[in-house]
Amino acid sequence: QLGFWTKYNAAGNYQGIAAIAGRRENATDQNLAGYLQFITSDSAGTLSEKMRISTAGNVGIGTTTPLNILSIRTSGSTAAASPSVLFSASSTAAMWTSNWIIGSDLADAGKFKISSSTALGTSDRLTIDGSGNVGIGTTGPGAALEIGGSGRVFIPDGTIALPSLAFSADT
Repeated sequence: QLGFWTKYNAAGNYQGIAAIAGRRENATDQNLAGYLQFITSDSAGTLSEKMRISTAGNVGIGTTTPLNILSIRTSGSTAAASPSVLFSASSTAAMWTSNWIIGSDLADAGKFKISSSTALGTSDRLTIDGSGNVGIGTTGPGAALEIGGSGRVFIPDGTIALPSLAFSADT
C-alpha cells in the first residue's frame, strides 16, 4: 500500500489522507486475482475507497463492484447526487465556456438527461424516461418521441432554403 500523509496542525501532527493499494480479490489459496484500490479521506480524516480497478479491468467510481468498463455510482436523491459526467471546454481567447453534462437525474425519477449546463435538471436538452420515451426540448415526454420548444422539425436536403421535410406547429 502506498500512503499519502499531510501535516494537519501547528503541533506538527501528521494524518493519512489518501492511499493506493493492490489487494487480493479473495482468500482462496493460490488464487492471485487482484484489484487496485484508490482511497481518500473526508474533512474528518476518515479514509474510504473512492475508485477501484477490478481483476477484469473494469473501473468503478463510487462502487467496489464495477460491472462494466466504467461504472459510476452515487447515493442520494437530488440532482447534485446524480451519477453524471461533465464535459467542459473553454477558450480564454473567445472568453466563452461550454458545459455539457450527461447522467441519470435522481431528482426526476432517474431519467437519463443531456443538459447544456454543469448540473442535471438545468437546461435539459434531451431526456429519456424509464418507459423509453424520448424528449427533445422537454423533460416529460409523453410519447415515443416528443419535441418541445418551437414545435418545428426541419430536415434539410443539403440546402438551407429547401427542406426535404418540414413540420411546424399549427398557428
